[in-house]
Amino acid sequence: RRLIREWSLPEPVAWITSVGSEIYHRTSNGLEPDTDFASLVAEGWDANRVEDICATVPGLEPQAVYEQRPFKRSYFAASHAVAEAVRHALRLEGVAARVIYSHRRLLDVLPLRAGKGAAMAFLGRKLDIEAARIFAAGDSGNDEDMLTVCQNAILVGNHSDELAGLRSQPNVYVARRSHGSGALEG
Repeated sequence: RRLIREWSLPEPVAWITSVGSEIYHRTSNGLEPDTDFASLVAEGWDANRVEDICATVPGLEPQAVYEQRPFKRSYFAASHAVAEAVRHALRLEGVAARVIYSHRRLLDVLPLRAGKGAAMAFLGRKLDIEAARIFAAGDSGNDEDMLTVCQNAILVGNHSDELAGLRSQPNVYVARRSHGSGALEG
């Protein structure tokens, strides 16, 4: 939101946040949560059970309380192997969830129906925006699902190695510029 103000960009009508576990719409009262999306991702989600299972996985440390969202549990993970151990532990306990590892240290556990790609598709349908008119820009592993499903994906110049496999995909524009400038270039 700071960049939008500083660069005098148009204010978005909606925001996808918290690794795609929340959507907010701009209203005259400020940003309002999308309760339809929240209801969709809430099905089958048990944050306490996820926390209990994750507490048994070595090499996992919870992130700050403010990073814990209703449909997202966030951790610091010692390695990609820890992310695999979390996936395995959840699967063994019969918990269907998405485990997203990014930036070589961040791990997020989301409901199965959440994620940036799912939120982008949901919002596109809700706002009646054709998929061909949607653009998505990203730089790390938590953007992978969104960049994979978006017809107009932008991989910014400072993207992490986690996304190197997307560089050759026909739907992905690889920007030379980094950060927000790379998104604008795309």
